[in-house]
Amino acid sequence: MKRFLFLLIFSQIVFCTALYGQDNGKPDLDAYILKDLDSTYTEFINSGASIRLPMHFEPFTQNEHNGFIHVGTASSIMAQMIDSTSFISVTANMTKEVFLKQGAELITEIDLKTEEGRPAKAYILRFVVNDVPINRIMFFTGDYESTLLLTANYPELFAGLLKNVFLASFLTVQFK
Repeated sequence: MKRFLFLLIFSQIVFCTALYGQDNGKPDLDAYILKDLDSTYTEFINSGASIRLPMHFEPFTQNEHNGFIHVGTASSIMAQMIDSTSFISVTANMTKEVFLKQGAELITEIDLKTEEGRPAKAYILRFVVNDVPINRIMFFTGDYESTLLLTANYPELFAGLLKNVFLASFLTVQFK
């Protein structure tokens, strides 16, 4: 009798979980990705912009370059403010041919909107350094007066783990 009662209760729990827990067969990836972002905003030096960094990124400075690095995945994030240049004019000139001339292959181009509602555009590129395929995300956002370029570099080996986390992080960008 106890076994029957246990099976009955167990089957009801499984049934209710399956019935109310359905999400069209797809996990809520956004919830998982957001858990990979720091809860506080971190400002980029000399940019006037801040983002919620992916977890475990540490600041670095090398010559005149500043940014954040994750040693375990050999990935980095940097920012550059392009003053007196409109977001639209910068992204209008980004073509597959431009990237090929610079030794990079354009994998994809994505039109986005930041959490603040600004238009944004991301370009995901592939290039090779010392026989290691590297991916780069070039994320542009701004207005008619200035453009912010956020760049993430990571070994292509980690693309499945990092690409969506970087994009989610970049979409949190806030300006002073």
